[in-house]
Amino acid sequence: PGSESHNEFLMRADRALVQIADEHAECTVLVFTHGGIIGRSFVTFLDLPPHRSLLGIRSRPTSIT
Repeated sequence: PGSESHNEFLMRADRALVQIADEHAECTVLVFTHGGIIGRSFVTFLDLPPHRSLLGIRSRPTSIT
């Protein structure tokens, strides 16, 4: 109760990822984050479906993606 919804999280993640990409378009950037943001980056940047596990693509804890 009182926390953001799943859709609000996805919108916040999308905004942050796009902002980072836009602000550093000519640079190589490393982002250290949790699996939820890594998974969302697949959807945001690779135009993969939200249920990418159907494609066999999943982020794992302690992964380097």
